[in-house]
This record gives sequence, structure tokens and C-alpha cells, in this order.
Amino acid sequence: MKDIFPTLLGNDRLRRVLSGNLSHAYIIEGAYGSGRLTAARNAAAAVLCENKGSKQHSLPCMECSVCSRIFRGIHPDVMEFSSESKKSIGVDTARTIRSQVFISPVESDFKFFVIRDADLMTPEAQNALLISIEEPPEFSIFFLLVTDRTLLLETIRSRCVTLTTEKLSDETVVSALKNLPEAARMQSTDPDGFKSIIRSADGSIGEAMKLLLDKSDEVSDVHSSAAELIRVILTGEPSEKVSFASDFPKTRDAQDKIFTAAEYALRDIIAKKMRTDADPLFYKGSEEIPYLSVPLSRLISIHTSLEDGRAALSGNVSSALTAEHIIMQKL
Repeated sequence: MKDIFPTLLGNDRLRRVLSGNLSHAYIIEGAYGSGRLTAARNAAAAVLCENKGSKQHSLPCMECSVCSRIFRGIHPDVMEFSSESKKSIGVDTARTIRSQVFISPVESDFKFFVIRDADLMTPEAQNALLISIEEPPEFSIFFLLVTDRTLLLETIRSRCVTLTTEKLSDETVVSALKNLPEAARMQSTDPDGFKSIIRSADGSIGEAMKLLLDKSDEVSDVHSSAAELIRVILTGEPSEKVSFASDFPKTRDAQDKIFTAAEYALRDIIAKKMRTDADPLFYKGSEEIPYLSVPLSRLISIHTSLEDGRAALSGNVSSALTAEHIIMQKL
């Protein structure tokens, strides 16, 4: 066998326990993004995989139709439940699960019930589910995924095998993100910020991805705002400039980020006009560098005004007036 649970990083104990003969019910405790759902899906796929006896494939193989559907959450014998509101899982969901427990599997010999955020189940929901977990048919297996097992009733906990996900090393988290374009871009443009995200994730791949995507959205917003700022300064009509200045972010931090990005953009334009070999800082990939017909003296003047604006933001000058002065300047 080449590998066991190939999509689950670290968590060696989970691999050993869940790749063997399964019990009827498990609690998998861990932080968001720590591999709880991945472990449950791997365990189900290892049992149902079409190539589970092959020495040429990993366990599960991650290639057959069964594995594909399980990891996409659409296999009829691997049912996943969660709280849509992220506030609680009520008794109606528990009753739905209970109504399915004794129905034979559709395609397989086993049927899996994966309850995400199971610690959000109300006491009424847990009590409604108790009998199903206590005396399930031989073909039904439960996975209760939680961040805090103590939020489950003792009667539930006592009937389950409890496993805990491991905190991953920073190196493992970085390796898991290597194919994300956002990660590669941030490692290149903001290595200190990337390291900060990895530290803040505290060994959780999912949390690192969330922080990275949130940061990526912020970077994208700043990029768009900076590009629009330059466009309005260079080509906007007076009425458009007034409207743009009125809607421009008012906080010093937001303005500083946009002005800084705009400086990078102007630096790229100036470098291109002067035919230097400097790598672009703002315009990346297939993005063409615009405004090359604008006189060099005008571009330098705007760049200087942005530098002055950022300096003014560190003092007591009104941020609104600072932005207005930059946007409305006559060049």
C-alpha cells in the first residue's frame, strides 16, 4: 500500500485508528480546519473504495467514483449534516438522521453519518440521537465532529470513541498551501505578512486558508481602489473626482494602504516609460501597464503627492482633506 489517508496531513494516530476496523461511533475533536472532516471522509472512503485491496493504490485510492463522490460530499451512503445557521443543530435534524439510520445502504455494505459541528446540537437534539448512537444497526457508523467535546452530553460521549486532531507544524501548513495562488503571491509580495498568517493559524490548515483568503480579498480590494484612484486622477472629470473623493475610504489605515499601492503602480508606469528592467510591483502577470502616454513629469508629480499624503496621514491633518487634495489636484 503506497499511502494511508493521502489527503490527511499529520494526525498519525487518527490514520492508525480509522484505517483499521471501525467502531460504531466516533467523536473527532479539533479546531476548525484541523482535519476532522478530512479524517471522517478518508475513513468512509477507505471502507467503500473500489480499489481498497490494491497494492498499487493508496487507501483510499482517491481515483475511483466512490472516492470522488465521498470527497465531494455527494455519496448516498456517506451522509453529512451541519448547522446552516452555525448557531445550533436542532431536534428536527436529529430526527432526520434517526429516520435514516435503519434504512439499508444504497450502494454499499455500510452507511456513514457525519455530523459537522456536532457540539452545536441542542440537548434535545442529542437526546433524540442517543438511541441511534447507542444501538445502531451493524451497517451504520457515526462521526461527530466537534471543537469542544464537553459540549456533548455525557451519555453521548460515553458511547463514542473519542479522537483528537493534532496541531500541525508550521512547515506542514506551508506545504499544504503551496498550490494556492494566494499563498504564492503573498509569499512573494508580503513574506512577513505570510509568516504572520502561518503563526496565527496555530497548526490549522483550514484556519490558515481562511486567513489567507481574507487577506487576499483585502489585497484585491486595495489593488482595485488604487487602480481606480489613478484612473480618476488622470482621466476623471471634475464631477467624477468630487463623487470619488466623497466615497473614498475615510480611515487613515485604509487610505495609507491605497496610497501605497498607488505609489507602486506609478512606480511601474514610470519604470516602463523610462525603459528600465525593473520587475513590476503592482501590475502582475498578463496585466498591461497603462497610461504610458502620460507625461513623465505628471506621473512623478502624482507619485510625490501620494508620498506627501501618506506623510500627512501620520500627523494631525484630516484624512478626508488629504484624500480630497490628492484626488482633486490640478496637474
